[in-house]
Formats: sequence, C-alpha cells, structure tokens
Amino acid sequence: YKRQQVGRTFSGTGPDMSTSGSKTPPASQRSVEPCRGHVVARTTMAYAAEVLLLATLFTVLAPFGARAQVLDPSTAALLQASDAELVLAGVRDELDRNLSALGVEPTQEQADVLSRFLGLEPLLGVMGRELQRLGDPDTRAAAARMLETGAIARVDALRDAEPPSLTLDAYVANLDERPPTQARIQLMNQVVAGQAAGPAHVLLAERIREASHRIARATGADVEPFAPLTQADWVARAEEAHRETLISFLHQYENVPDELLEARVQDWITDTGAWFSEAYSVALAETVLVAADSAVTALGGG
Repeated sequence: YKRQQVGRTFSGTGPDMSTSGSKTPPASQRSVEPCRGHVVARTTMAYAAEVLLLATLFTVLAPFGARAQVLDPSTAALLQASDAELVLAGVRDELDRNLSALGVEPTQEQADVLSRFLGLEPLLGVMGRELQRLGDPDTRAAAARMLETGAIARVDALRDAEPPSLTLDAYVANLDERPPTQARIQLMNQVVAGQAAGPAHVLLAERIREASHRIARATGADVEPFAPLTQADWVARAEEAHRETLISFLHQYENVPDELLEARVQDWITDTGAWFSEAYSVALAETVLVAADSAVTALGGG
C-alpha cells in the first residue's frame, strides 16, 4: 500500500512505542490525577498496554448483572454522539470478511443465529451496556456533550464544510512536492495520540480476529485455534496504524486551522476526553467478544 510506504516517512514523528525509556508518571502521581493529560504525557505503548489491561480486568471482574442492565439516557446520548451505529456496522463488515477468509459457510439456521446476536441492534445494546460498566451517568453525559458541542465537533464540521482539495491518494502522491510543515505534523500527531488511534485499532482488530475464530469453530469450520499477536507484532501494527491515521488526518483536516486543532487536543486531555478515549476503545472491543460468545453458545459451541 502506497500510504503505508509514505507513512514510514513520518516514523520519526509518531510516539515511541517501545517499552524502553518510557516516562510513565509515578504511581503516586497517577493515583492523584489518573486521567488528566495521560494520553499526551505517556508513550503510546504504555497507553496501549493499559488499554489491554483494562480490557482484561473489565471482562473478568464485571458481574453478570452489569451486562443485563437497561441502557439509560446518558448511554443512548453517547452512542448517538459517537456514531456508534456507523462504527458497529463497520465492525460487523470486518467480522464478515474475517469469517469469509476462514472459509465459514453457515447454514441458514446458523446464519439466523449470527444475525440474532451480531446484528446492528443487538450490538448497540451490548455496546451500551459495556459503556455503562465503565463510567457513571454524569461522565457519559459529559462525553456526549464533548462530542456534540466541543472542539471535536467544530473540527469535524469545518472539515465537512471545507473538504480537502485533493483525494487521499492524490494527497499522498503529492507529499514529496507539498509536504506539511513539521509543526503541522507534530500538532496532528498530538491529535492522533489523543485518540490513541494506533492501540485502539489493534485492540479492536485482535478482538474481531479472535471472535471470528470462535464463531468459525462453532459453525464446524476446520480452522486453527486463535493465536494472539506477539508483543513485537502488536507494537509494529500499532505504530503502522498510528502513521496511517496521521496521514489520513493531515489530509482530512487540511483546511482546519491550527488553533482549532489545538483546542481539539485539549478536549482529549480533559478527564472526560481521557475517559472516553479509553472506555470507548475497551467497550467497542469487548462488545465484539461478548456478542460473539453469545452467538457461539447459541450455536452449541459454548
């Protein structure tokens, strides 16, 4: 992929994802202020490891009753503000592609089961319940307001009103002749880091891959057991995803002024922004496995 090749030209601008030399704040500081500024202040790899740890802990420690609670208004507002329906539609498409690649050809009865648990409506329900486990109503309501009225919304509105002059492919092809300034690259790097785009992408992709293997085996497909990525592969993919997102954002937000992008960064490093960045990644990834496990059980594979 040409964008991946060009992305390597930005390798010096992204966060250090190695574990050596990490400047994670001391435990005493984190205990006093666990969220504020953590995305920008810490290395992306440290954040990535934290996201994975959170995913594990929330899955193991959450009581079953938490998964069965009814969605409240703050959760519904957050799902709408974050375009969760569109996001989950993309997740379901990727899951279907993975199942197809594994050679899964479900019977009509199996397809009906998969639709019952992995359709858009049930996925939205699971996603909402996962978000409810990870934050209180006030926090969820604040996150919804941030997405709807904060700098994040203003940046996206301006992007839509003043789209870039070139297509993404044309933008990439012209990078050598029309490179962005180093200051612009560094600012956009902060925007990408604020969303932890690299780690979030890999976490979700791994959950989709794991869910695909579980479902495939439950349908009777002859597939190997799921093998998780090694740490080295995980880091490499997170770095690549970060660079890909960096280039995409440089293109998408070409006409957005620096001042507005700086305000967007500030949104992400508030307590609300930091919570949303972590919780949404974890909730989305866990939604895939929770829904897949329900489908597997219904298929008789649980």
